[in-house]
Amino acid sequence: MKRCLAPLLPLLLLVAPPPALGQGVGVRELTLFNPLPIPYSGLVTIDLAFLDGEAYNGTIRVIDHAGSVVPIQLVNCTFYPSGFYRGCKLLLLARVPPYNASRYLITYASAPLKVNVSAAGNLSVKLANLTLVAFNATGSYAVNVTNALLVRGPGYTAIFSNATLLHLSFDDIGPNLVFSDWPLAGFVVLRNGTIAASAYDLTSCRVNLSLNGSLLAQVEQVCAGKGFVLRQMFAFSGLEPVVRVDAKLEARGEGQLFYPFLRLPLAGFAQALVNGSLYGLARERSFVPAPKWFAVRSGKGWLVAAVNYTSPRPAALLEELRLSLWRLYVNETNPLRKSAYDRLLKLHANFSNLVLARERAAAGRVNLTALTREVAALVGRAPAELGALLLNYTSLLEKPEAYRLLLVPREGTFNAAYQLSGAPRAVAVTITLAACAENPADAVRTKLLLDSVGVAAFYAPLAARLDAPARATVDEYVTVSAEVSAATALRNVSVRLVYPKVAFRLVEGRESVNFTVLEGRRRFEWVLQAVYEGEWSLSLNASGVGGVLVVERVINVTLPPVVPRVVVPRSFNVTVACVDLKGRPLASYLVNLYDNATGLLVAS
Repeated sequence: MKRCLAPLLPLLLLVAPPPALGQGVGVRELTLFNPLPIPYSGLVTIDLAFLDGEAYNGTIRVIDHAGSVVPIQLVNCTFYPSGFYRGCKLLLLARVPPYNASRYLITYASAPLKVNVSAAGNLSVKLANLTLVAFNATGSYAVNVTNALLVRGPGYTAIFSNATLLHLSFDDIGPNLVFSDWPLAGFVVLRNGTIAASAYDLTSCRVNLSLNGSLLAQVEQVCAGKGFVLRQMFAFSGLEPVVRVDAKLEARGEGQLFYPFLRLPLAGFAQALVNGSLYGLARERSFVPAPKWFAVRSGKGWLVAAVNYTSPRPAALLEELRLSLWRLYVNETNPLRKSAYDRLLKLHANFSNLVLARERAAAGRVNLTALTREVAALVGRAPAELGALLLNYTSLLEKPEAYRLLLVPREGTFNAAYQLSGAPRAVAVTITLAACAENPADAVRTKLLLDSVGVAAFYAPLAARLDAPARATVDEYVTVSAEVSAATALRNVSVRLVYPKVAFRLVEGRESVNFTVLEGRRRFEWVLQAVYEGEWSLSLNASGVGGVLVVERVINVTLPPVVPRVVVPRSFNVTVACVDLKGRPLASYLVNLYDNATGLLVAS
């Protein structure tokens, strides 16, 4: 891991000028900090909440430090009856350099905007009528699929019928990797040395598209039969050739359970990489304890399969690391090595703060300045020890969970079965399949470390609305009101009305209001007197420990109508004759003339 260490760069919060705001546009600041010595590139999820009338449907976008629009995806959005956003989960593609921070601006508007929300464009999900070659236990066959669910991602393709996954291939690996009659996360139950049940007993299956987007798509497959239920949620990435499957098997009865049981076509694969060693695929092999991942090599690259039964919390792993170091320190007799273990133990608390940066930031226990100082102090003082601690922490992420891994090549198939201890009635597992060009060990360990530590997000969960008239005249008193809502208790929050002093004079209200703790909704009101004509911007700035929110309104101030209207007198000579139907003059008649524009009587 030492080779991954990068020198600590000065914290570069690259700040682009905020976008030109307009009537009803809001901006929220998001800062992401990477506490690791390797670049972070991946999805970050942010919970957004809005007040009614604050964010119009379809106006949310994200801008990075260079002023470019960032690919985003909105998930599980809810709306007010008025049609405005109530809340959303925001997925954005984040790139953060090692030991540094990146700043993003989340913008939205209270009226429609003529802008295109950015999409990654690397992931598409659509229905199609297809003819393809599928595989089952008897061989390959051509099948016509009506309304097939076709998923195309960066470097991979998946095809579902309305019942099952028929096709999964990676561009750099080769042809179809799945069997149509065997789910990806299959299973086998042995009783008295014979197969009592297997995934072939799942006779009823259905497929449902759960989430469709350009960054992430999810497809659910549920199969049942012979008292077993298997639920699989496929997650397809729009960023890299990775397919993740969150599966849960509800088992029935006793027996020796092998789960997951992966079956892949053997053709095209030459070797298997397990525990750092290469093996041929000519004979059966077993590994105790079962490694957390293995890889098989084709002509173009590696197919990596990682299996996780639990997602250990970083705090638990850090405590396990501390106890391990303590045992080594106590049992060591060599003075030099004992001194090295002692130094690692003393730095363990600082290292833990680094690994737990995401959780600490989410709980409001650390701000960006403090976190930056912690990283600078640790990297500058003990880079070698930091590398050793990272290496040991990563090894804990690879700690085996299953009892045994069996690799069995047979009848043109490559079978990988994870044997569990005991006979659990319900087992949840996450399987990650990825294509890797070279050195899968480094790729897997980097991925495990990035997923475990992540990035620290500094974002104030605030919502705000600013109301002001669109027009006013010089010397007129203008009432401006605002509402600020905090989803959780926020410390050190400042709410400030920003206005051009040359154009307005504050008559009532405090320009800035500070809160030690802000929770729930607060309403504010100001009275301004317009003193100078022009088109002026007013903004509400709400800032807290996590970030900044800005909402803007524009008021058009005009001069009072002091110039009287010029009335041009008009006179007309009108001759009127009143006759009967035969054209004979009538006597004693009265004629009234009216103005067509005003309807007023002008002559009689």
